[in-house]
Amino acid sequence: PVYDRLEERLTENEGVRVFDWRNGFEEMGLDVSKQLYDGGHLNQDGAKIFSAWTGRFLREQGYVPRAQTEENTLAWEAAAEYWEGLLG
Repeated sequence: PVYDRLEERLTENEGVRVFDWRNGFEEMGLDVSKQLYDGGHLNQDGAKIFSAWTGRFLREQGYVPRAQTEENTLAWEAAAEYWEGLLG
């Protein structure tokens, strides 16, 4: 399959890690009948669940958010406000 070939090519580079979550919906707390809009892509509720789960997962793997500049923080907050307003 395409994903397997992609994983092979990516992991040829030292330090590249690939996480395959195709079969991890239950572990993430996703209900495929409610949080996928077409059987393969997350809807808005699914994206919220996946994002929160991914953040926890990455921290458990030792990844931590890097410090942001004030300008970057303001830009992220403005973008979040925009999308929250758009999505309701």
